[in-house]
Amino acid sequence: MSSKTARRKSSCVFLLVFLYQFSLFGQHPNDALYAILNASEFDHFTLNELQHPSSSIQYQFSHNEFVKQFQQSRLLAHSNGGSHQFRFNLIRPLKNLKLGFSGEFSSRELFYNNVNDDVAIKTSLEKDERITACEFALSDGRALWGGKILMVNGQVDAPLRIVEFPISENSAMNTFLLDYIEPTFGDSLSYKANLSTFHPEIYAIIPINQFYDVSFHYMVTRMTFQPIVEYENRSNISELQGDRSITFNGEMNNHNLQLTLENKPNNSSLSISAFKRTVFANIKNEIPISGTMLDIPNLGSVNGDYSGGSMEYSRQLKSMLFSIGFGFGKLNGDVDVSTPVLGREILPVAHRAKVNLGGSVSTQLVKIHRRFQFDIFYIEFSAAYHHGYYDLQLDGKAELEFGLSSVPIDSPLQYHFHLFKLHPTIIKQFESVSISYGFSQLLPFVVQTDDSPISFTPTEQKIDGKTRGGYSHQIQISYSF
Repeated sequence: MSSKTARRKSSCVFLLVFLYQFSLFGQHPNDALYAILNASEFDHFTLNELQHPSSSIQYQFSHNEFVKQFQQSRLLAHSNGGSHQFRFNLIRPLKNLKLGFSGEFSSRELFYNNVNDDVAIKTSLEKDERITACEFALSDGRALWGGKILMVNGQVDAPLRIVEFPISENSAMNTFLLDYIEPTFGDSLSYKANLSTFHPEIYAIIPINQFYDVSFHYMVTRMTFQPIVEYENRSNISELQGDRSITFNGEMNNHNLQLTLENKPNNSSLSISAFKRTVFANIKNEIPISGTMLDIPNLGSVNGDYSGGSMEYSRQLKSMLFSIGFGFGKLNGDVDVSTPVLGREILPVAHRAKVNLGGSVSTQLVKIHRRFQFDIFYIEFSAAYHHGYYDLQLDGKAELEFGLSSVPIDSPLQYHFHLFKLHPTIIKQFESVSISYGFSQLLPFVVQTDDSPISFTPTEQKIDGKTRGGYSHQIQISYSF
């Protein structure tokens, strides 16, 4: 395989990873980053909030620039997004209790475009989501009980154009596999997906004595996804020709439990979390009636699970909140997939592959948060550093027909992932209105430490190439009455 084809394959890997993580499973890019770093944050009513009756309406607009790739001032690839959020908060006394209620309606968009890049697969992806959430909480002044439900529905639309098909130096590999890809799938495909998420949470804060409180937070996330790849089959089997599609039916579940012990005199807390995430998807080949006996209806499945835990210690040091933590996890995933029947070479042509990825993950984090008070406004500033080490093993083999052979994969994958985050927010408070502007910057770095020939980072940089992004802007207006 030529070096040019190898570079194109590397670019295709990044596109497929993008589609897989953000479109197939419906995760926001920033959420996906924190998920692989074992970082979970919970946003809910606090005891202090419920002691002050109030009502407010909030509107927040966010704009995200995930990545921009340039070459000599020419934009090659671009991914951005934005959101609009409306939120209503109500805190009122209810006999001897305090009641808190919050309702949220928001929309979120994500775009990715690489049509100007020198890659084998080009796309212009659009993703739209609608989010609805409500939260209730009760407090007697010492304890608190609450619950929250969040629902997300979304769609993804990504036309795919293949501008270069793979070619091997092995003529048999071309004859019995690669030469069939273009007539089977064509050079223009359509990727569409429906996504839905159901996310309930419960939490409580219970006093032990005048010095200590204990709290728990349990949440479940269930995502369902149904991507469909549509294409036109022009293979040499007439019964399989025409408009075709491959459907993915999948589900991802996440369970997360956090226990926290708060030391009030010391202004500190210790949190312990445990999580388990599972994913499953089967791949169905939609076969025309005329070709029912000539193709493979079930093309395989994807299974994976990731479980582990984390610990975090936080302490208020005068005007600064300092946090430090670590985590661990075990990962295992299996992929067992087959191509549809690609054509006929005396016998039907179809091939299969099996891949397993497993290993351990360890993470660390350091966070600070501080408020700076000025005469007419104040600034909330936070900074964080996350580190993850991934010690994985990739095993795979291809089951090829017609005497074709391939070298089995048996390779370690060892990566260090560093993520820095800066997030200042300027807030101006009027009598009943507050206006804030926030800016956040993510700085990710990936370092591969193994000697494996497999790499998920670019091996060659484009001449005069530059990559920018990882930042977002937030504007919020809140009216209290």
